Amino acid sequence: MTPTSTDGRFRRAFAATVVTLVVLCSVFLALGYLQGAKLSSGQVDPATVVAQSGQQLRLFANQSVAPVTTGQVSVTPATRVTASSQGADISVQFADRLDYGTTYTVTIKNVRSIYGQRSSTFRYSFSTAAANLYFLDRAAPGAADPLDTIVQTGVAGRSQKVVYSARHIQSFAPFPGALAVVTLNDDNTSTLSLVSLKGAGVEPVLLPTTGVIDNVQSNAEAGLLGFTFSSGAAASGGGGPDPQYSNTLMTVDFNSTHTVQPELGPDGQPMRVRSWFFLPGGSSIVAQALDGSVTVTDPTTPGKPVSLGRYSSLSGSSPDGKSILVGDAAGRLAYSLSNGATTRLEPLAIGGVVPSGGDVALTGNGMTRLQSAAVANGRPTPFAASLVIDDGKKPRILYEIPGDIGSIESLSVSPNSQYVAIEEIPDVSASVSDGYSRDARSTSVATAIVDIATGEVVSIVSGFGVVWQ
Repeated sequence: MTPTSTDGRFRRAFAATVVTLVVLCSVFLALGYLQGAKLSSGQVDPATVVAQSGQQLRLFANQSVAPVTTGQVSVTPATRVTASSQGADISVQFADRLDYGTTYTVTIKNVRSIYGQRSSTFRYSFSTAAANLYFLDRAAPGAADPLDTIVQTGVAGRSQKVVYSARHIQSFAPFPGALAVVTLNDDNTSTLSLVSLKGAGVEPVLLPTTGVIDNVQSNAEAGLLGFTFSSGAAASGGGGPDPQYSNTLMTVDFNSTHTVQPELGPDGQPMRVRSWFFLPGGSSIVAQALDGSVTVTDPTTPGKPVSLGRYSSLSGSSPDGKSILVGDAAGRLAYSLSNGATTRLEPLAIGGVVPSGGDVALTGNGMTRLQSAAVANGRPTPFAASLVIDDGKKPRILYEIPGDIGSIESLSVSPNSQYVAIEEIPDVSASVSDGYSRDARSTSVATAIVDIATGEVVSIVSGFGVVWQ
């Protein structure tokens, strides 16, 4: 069959169309490469970057790029990063936790396509999550409606939300979507409950026997609750034979059975402890037994605890979980969990006078620490209740209770080391106890939230027991 002239014209038109499309595609492709690589999108978790160190920002280019190095990257506000790339994917890793509620801009200079030499500058901005904290506000003794409240707020304290109310709240610990709450019964024993923050009610948690709970703490990421428990004579303060449990370290896995279990010591028996805490960045527990021995154990991985030695005290860890605070007859030491080295934390003089020290908290910035102290002030009252920040070289006063008549009761550094919650009694001479048999507080207790970098008092809340989340 002989092709018609119409068939020939169609083939020629089709061929011309194909050639035109190929030429146009080549032109657009060439223009794209000549213009260099462009940033298409970015991905970062604004909540995780303030909660954990080592988090990543991932940037995606519109084409494969030449290897990106750390030297090409800058961040405002400044923070330590490392960078790498593969194909069109660039990873920027933050060495430290970032600040709450802050806009960060990441700039990468001299980004080159693998197809050409023209360089581009990538800029990506994101805002981190705001701080979230809880505190306990107890009712005034003799109040007509004597309900204690657990309050959720931010660092500025402007928006406060009561998330749970009950009579005689002893203490609490938060989890995502829930609170573990300890209340005192009329006979001064403790009750433990898991309270849903999503309207699902209150779940009683069965204790091994009747007794009292102390030193409640949570590891929200791992779903673990811990506390010390005493029964029998230990609970009532009476004498007689040892009870079944006395200052026994207990844990509950709320991701599993919700069953209270004793933690076992090196001898395989339930641990009786002076002090304990969850180590940030994992599920490990650091505990000090009654004989002073300090061990590390993990409720999620049964096994023999690791011994760290014997000390006179154990009082906390740095927010990054790299060091713990221990004490001996000469004072406090920072113990490095990576190599077992200790650094003595001797207070330095301020204005020629060494402050009389109280509680100490590590900030996670080397050996920089916060210490509540009585500092000579040269005023009619010779000493002021102060918070000193000390990097081992040049200490300075970060905060003073106004009027020189108060006291600092405890410190709690935020997980990203940006703020410190300072539990205080504004006027010791006028202080009256709320009369609770466990964890009693002054009726005038308050908590100041202070920016560690600037010393600015961000807010003051009427309560105590601040827990960061």
